[in-house]
Amino acid sequence: MIGTCGFKNLNQVSRHAEIGGNYSSSVWGRGYATEALNALLRYGFTVLRLNKIYAQASSDNESVMKLLNNYGFTQEGRLQEHLRLNDACKDLYMFSLLKNEYTD
Repeated sequence: MIGTCGFKNLNQVSRHAEIGGNYSSSVWGRGYATEALNALLRYGFTVLRLNKIYAQASSDNESVMKLLNNYGFTQEGRLQEHLRLNDACKDLYMFSLLKNEYTD
């Protein structure tokens, strides 16, 4: 197993959900996150009929922020020192993509 990805906080009334994933550092840079993001977006917008998909990224995770930006996600906000990693508090950035912004 190289990692996990999926949906959480699914709200069918408001038609939005959060996506996330974790991959072993041994497979970073091989395109698995891009492949997973494609599948999650397609499934979320077509099968689940979501209007909005959102994601979070810690302030030091530049590769995830770049990936989300490449797919047209908009940064909606920043939660200051919201996430504790390796004995340090990190800012957490919120990103979202609306169905009408999604291109398959």
